Amino acid sequence: MTLVCGGTLGPYLHTRGRRSAAKRLVKLGMTVIDGLDAKATALSRDAVRLANGLELPGAVTVRTVGFDVPDLAARSGLSTDAMGRASDERLTSMEDERILAAGTRQRRRTRRCA
Repeated sequence: MTLVCGGTLGPYLHTRGRRSAAKRLVKLGMTVIDGLDAKATALSRDAVRLANGLELPGAVTVRTVGFDVPDLAARSGLSTDAMGRASDERLTSMEDERILAAGTRQRRRTRRCA
């Protein structure tokens, strides 16, 4: 099985966490493809083509979606954390408890199962 990350594996994780996750996936028998060229640019019935031209043949492709934090909060002047989030786990602004902030922007990802 091959995991195409569409960029960085676990971008929200600390570097050590990403390294640990990658090692665990490899231990489970997966091939992990990440980095700048790890983006699917074309899908066919039996293959996925990456930005670097590499084709990954396989019988099944599972396409998943990740989420990004929109930059609206940062642009509005609200305080945000390192990920750009303006709210805590209760969806309350870290700056003013009268402000509720929630929302994500979808990102598409493709996983290729060989």
